[in-house]
Amino acid sequence: METTKTKPISKIQDFPSVKRPIIVPTSNYLLIEDWVEFAREKKALVLLIGENGYGKTTTLKKISSQIESSIYIKVGRGEPARHFYSRFLTEVDILNQYNKKEVFKNPHIFHLMDQSINIINERNDLDLILIDEFGNLDKRYISYVRQIWDEVQFNAGMVLAGPPSLMADLLRWQKLKTRGINELLSRIGSRRKVLKVHTYNDIKKICKSRGIVLDSEINHFYKVAPDLRVLQILIDDYKDGRFKI
Repeated sequence: METTKTKPISKIQDFPSVKRPIIVPTSNYLLIEDWVEFAREKKALVLLIGENGYGKTTTLKKISSQIESSIYIKVGRGEPARHFYSRFLTEVDILNQYNKKEVFKNPHIFHLMDQSINIINERNDLDLILIDEFGNLDKRYISYVRQIWDEVQFNAGMVLAGPPSLMADLLRWQKLKTRGINELLSRIGSRRKVLKVHTYNDIKKICKSRGIVLDSEINHFYKVAPDLRVLQILIDDYKDGRFKI
């Protein structure tokens, strides 16, 4: 009886090609998860700072999808403050208590904020608010989020996330005594958490989740990927045969 030889392990195991990020417990994922839970349990205001591609958005979206009592909202680049606070109101008003036509009758941001605060405090199924890319808000309106939190802090924790430039801007505006910034930073206190550059183990976990298992491949991606977002793109290109290692 003939024996068949075992084929050598291929560079890429038979995993499906994935065009969207696969969630793996990287060091930053675990750090974000811990501080989100802290904000939720302690009804605290937390600031997360991390470079683009460090996993903020992917992780916050994933956590929000797992916690029914949370809302996730991302500030668009250059988004007008009134538009953001209108969307914020829509996110918290899941029961449509608020007549949307009122936005046009009374378009002032403070009106939108007051309505949002009232609804959050009336709800007993919302205890966590996640605001991503917080630094995209104009400095005149960033402090308004602090006013919302002051009114809902006994019912919900809040996590603000943004790039390092956000922290630099906040500290600069504090020195310039920009209205409301000192109050915001005082509410955050020491709960400012900076995400770290990805580790070799982080890269290894992500590679293996995508079926890339050889040390030579993992070492290559560790050297060339500046962040986890680019890593996912490089892995997709590699699996599609666009380059070889």
